Amino acid sequence: MSIVFNAGVVAQSASSPVVPEPVPGVDRTYNDTFRILASEDADPFYNTTTIQVPEYQADGTVTIVNETVGTYPFKLDARNLRPTETLQTAYGTDVYFTSLQDQAGTIPYQDTWEPLDSYVSSGMYLKTRIYPLQNVSYGTATSTDGNFRVEVLNTNGYWNPVYNAEVLPDSSTDGYYVANPSTALVHVPAGEWIITRKVDALRSLLQYSELASSETVARGTAVVPMEEGSELYPSDDGASAGLYWRSGSFDLVRDAYIGVSDMPPGVWYEGQYVTQSHQTSAYVPWDYRVQSPSDHTESGSCTIGNNTYSLTRWANYRILDSNTTVDVSIENGSSTQQMYPLGGPGGVWSTYDDINATIHELAPGDYTLSAELTVEVELEREYGVSSARCSEWDRQTTLTRSTTVRYSVPVHVIEVDSPGLEIEATLYDRPGDDVLVIEWSGDQELTEMPWQDITVTIGNKTARIASPWHFYSVSQNDAVEERTDSGTATVAAGHSFDDQYPRLLRNRVAVANVTVRLDERATAPSWWREDLEIVDETVPGTSLPSTVLAPDNAGTTSLYQEYAGVILSNDGAMGESVSIEARTPFDMPVDQTTIEIIPYEESKLELWVEDTNGTSTLVMRLTDPDTGLPLSGRTISLRGAATDTVTTNSSGMATATPAGTNIMATFEGDDWKDPRSTYYLGDTEGVVTGFGVIGGVTDLFGYIDMGISNTVLIIEWITLGAFALWWVRFREQTRRRS
Repeated sequence: MSIVFNAGVVAQSASSPVVPEPVPGVDRTYNDTFRILASEDADPFYNTTTIQVPEYQADGTVTIVNETVGTYPFKLDARNLRPTETLQTAYGTDVYFTSLQDQAGTIPYQDTWEPLDSYVSSGMYLKTRIYPLQNVSYGTATSTDGNFRVEVLNTNGYWNPVYNAEVLPDSSTDGYYVANPSTALVHVPAGEWIITRKVDALRSLLQYSELASSETVARGTAVVPMEEGSELYPSDDGASAGLYWRSGSFDLVRDAYIGVSDMPPGVWYEGQYVTQSHQTSAYVPWDYRVQSPSDHTESGSCTIGNNTYSLTRWANYRILDSNTTVDVSIENGSSTQQMYPLGGPGGVWSTYDDINATIHELAPGDYTLSAELTVEVELEREYGVSSARCSEWDRQTTLTRSTTVRYSVPVHVIEVDSPGLEIEATLYDRPGDDVLVIEWSGDQELTEMPWQDITVTIGNKTARIASPWHFYSVSQNDAVEERTDSGTATVAAGHSFDDQYPRLLRNRVAVANVTVRLDERATAPSWWREDLEIVDETVPGTSLPSTVLAPDNAGTTSLYQEYAGVILSNDGAMGESVSIEARTPFDMPVDQTTIEIIPYEESKLELWVEDTNGTSTLVMRLTDPDTGLPLSGRTISLRGAATDTVTTNSSGMATATPAGTNIMATFEGDDWKDPRSTYYLGDTEGVVTGFGVIGGVTDLFGYIDMGISNTVLIIEWITLGAFALWWVRFREQTRRRS
């Protein structure tokens, strides 16, 4: 819908803009919204609600106990969050992703509002939508009368809510417009891409080295990431130089380290990084500082003739230059692939060669990623002897010393589109209760050929099947140490947008359960009922920090060979269009995905009573109504007969002995699990054995039940006046009993 500025309509006077305030009790600024990416932090709002629950004792008694209830993990869809919501979620529970391509979302860190007319002309605007509201939840942006929600779509694909909008009807196709565009306010949260946040955290460690403004600053301070008082990556001293007039040597390079903090898009799982083959990347933090030996003087003496004179031996040192070489490579024992700095300085390395615009794709398998830092220092040394009477001299030498530190991590590379995985879906098309069956062929483990979600669309119903793979963003350090010649200062690594040192982050795996969600529609809601599961393999819970709230991860989860359920709906349509799509955790399609539609056919059940030589026999015939072919081997359930079930023979026939006046026969329909060339829907028929026993039905409800069993019979009774005869008998019996 486009905004229409109707000059002929006078807008109502706008009230003062109403915008949400931070939630009372959340004593945090919006800058702290980045805390949502630190899942291992304790959640202040978790476990704050107490409810009374029954506890069953061994002796059978029931005791009411108080139990503290917390919230469950929240799936982060960063595109839809406001800063207020992000802040509440960050302090209430842990969040997880279902895609490793997490750069697709942003974390909002500041609320801003812009007049609607200014936003429309800003170049970011695409369109507006206005829709009526039936129920308004807390915090929902509504029109001034509370009856509508107004949203604008921007060029990044975000729907931003509009506050304080006066919505009035007009003659357009959509029927509404915003009458006060100058005072209606578009909520435009300021945010930062998640991948940008991770790069910022990486580069903050290089601010005194690689990204420093001068050589003096660059080599005076080393920034070392710390976790619970220990170095995240081991540091070392090296580049030893000898000293004049003193014994021993001096390490010119101090606190040198290099590490691997993340491999996006990837995840840390079972002691290794799992990442993609297409373009493998690594975040490599490193730092060091250079320290010059202190100048030195010492007293001595010399003898000239019989006289002893004093002298001074001295040595002065000066760092002339220092250079670093960072080398990152990935190898599998038979070959080594160099990695290249991506986008200039900043510690991001990739198999993409930016200079030659070439991607070096890796074959799937196990690798070792190695990062190596070499620091080379050029030191000038001046030394000599000074004295009033002794012989004086001085020398100058220059030497170069270097040291190397290394860090390696195991890596498992998989193909982004899981080419060895086959997903076959079968839809058994029935009115109101379609059966959806999903079958997998191939290893679905995260390290092999994982899938992340499957979407099956049946007409206007959509089933979304989600895999058990959940990804929690976990920070790796809680502080940094700034180390200089004069000492060490500890600085907390934080979550605020403008922190000097944002926390290093990487994704960790948790397992959950395969889940199915149906898109709800107000006119024809749907429900899922699980019908079959065949386990392919089980996956144990993974190692996570104890403070991560992931209850499902405590046990094992299943990857299925086959998974099926019934989609129950009051939408009785058949023959709808059907489609399927499956994607991997790297947001790539699974190409080997198929769907087969098996429609159910109508069946026809006939039921009658035959009297032969004074003996009544109940006769049933089950056929295909279109072809007349018999349906053999089908079970028919009976009510009012001597047996509960019968099975049709090769002619589709079955017989039974009546045991009552009101007889019901039901064919439930074919079970989709039974292999058949054609599947048939159920049918029901009823019959009344005769008037002589009608007197046994002693109330009106019994009669109605008989009538429902056979509508045609009811019509015949009314037409022939039989109903009047029965009613007279019924009233007479009732009068006598009273």
